[in-house]
Amino acid sequence: MKNRLSRIISEIIFPSERGMQFYGAPSGNLITLRRPLKERLMRRSIFEELAENDFEAAQNSYALEMPRKAFIGIGFNPALDMLGERLDILNYFAAMKKLSDIGMELYVWDASSYMILNRASPKKFKLDDPAAIVDSFLDALEKKEEIKKTCDLRRSYLAKAIDFCGIDINYMDSRDNIWQPDYMGALSESLDYFAVLDKETLASVTPNDANPVKSLYAPMEVAEALFLTRYRIDAKLGGEKEKPYDDIILGLADLQERQYTAIRCSDGPRKAGYLSDTNVITTRTRQDEISRLLRDNEYGSFVREYIAPFMLEGEPLEESILRFQRYMEGI
Repeated sequence: MKNRLSRIISEIIFPSERGMQFYGAPSGNLITLRRPLKERLMRRSIFEELAENDFEAAQNSYALEMPRKAFIGIGFNPALDMLGERLDILNYFAAMKKLSDIGMELYVWDASSYMILNRASPKKFKLDDPAAIVDSFLDALEKKEEIKKTCDLRRSYLAKAIDFCGIDINYMDSRDNIWQPDYMGALSESLDYFAVLDKETLASVTPNDANPVKSLYAPMEVAEALFLTRYRIDAKLGGEKEKPYDDIILGLADLQERQYTAIRCSDGPRKAGYLSDTNVITTRTRQDEISRLLRDNEYGSFVREYIAPFMLEGEPLEESILRFQRYMEGI
């Protein structure tokens, strides 16, 4: 197995293009493969089409066609109850709209429940095997009412955002899926893979914390991608900061001889739009504060770009934001 993990194939590759990367080894090493001309042209068209829509993409060596299904994982925001949903989450919906327009079927994986990994006691969390991990995860989640409440609120906000944007998107709550045998099988494969990763790769996705429960976040993120391949979802959408996780997923997919594509869009000038942050517009931000934040040139330009696909004809920017607020808050 170690020989397969460390293999690097060196052959001639067609001319490099924007956003074009190929991964084979688990550390995300660049590989090149000689393939028939027809297959090489197929690969080029994938990246050309994604690049034209302002995406960067990376594929493993088994991906020969445009993925038909893609998902995005949405993380935990502890400030939802106090501040509401961030407007910046529309950045990812704008990206999903572009993918929908080129024919992809889309899924949102709500990973808000993973926050329990930061709150669970390591003394009460069993790490023996995937079944024990999932049982401990769900038991800990059941005892944390504030996390459950925030997960429920995020679920409601995401349903409203999907409806607001008018995109055909399938929603999946991690709480409804991680207990399934297929997920536990995927988690087992992910943990086995993490056990042989090099230290540098592990350090890029593992918190510098003595609590072993927190180190489960990355294996669970990789497991969700692997689990979703059972539904023929062979592409993952995310922001630029997702690259270390994408590299690991691509390496594992290569090892398993299955095609996979990682698609990345800009996160903008703030933290990822589904996380908590300061100096951002939320569904409860006052109008005068919205005006102030939009005067920040970098942030204002970012907002204008991602909200444009959802603006009504002739609608001013601030009115679009207020309309989103009213919809999300049920006003």
